[in-house]
Amino acid sequence: MTRAHRPSRWSQSPQRMRDPELADEFIVIAPSKKKSKKPRQLTLAGNCPYCFGTMQYVWNRTTVVGAADAAIFGQGNTELTITIHCTCPLDHSGRPHGVTGCGQGWTTVVEV
Repeated sequence: MTRAHRPSRWSQSPQRMRDPELADEFIVIAPSKKKSKKPRQLTLAGNCPYCFGTMQYVWNRTTVVGAADAAIFGQGNTELTITIHCTCPLDHSGRPHGVTGCGQGWTTVVEV
């Protein structure tokens, strides 16, 4: 369900999620396999569960241990726990210059 953006004041202080189900509805946009079978980035798309802004979040794989390290992204055989931060481009009063989003972050599990 698409909801209208809520232009809340920018804050990194933890807030109550307005729609926790949105945190679990992010999809992984398939990474490009042109350069590597093990890409170092995943792009996630969805709506912020705090401000409802439509956004994409790029997660950079720096260290993955064990089976996840051996898995090839896109095969649907590994779950990763990822912390996402809102990157919606919509207005949030008090947001520092050069920053996007409402300031909130959350953790979700994605299958890769």
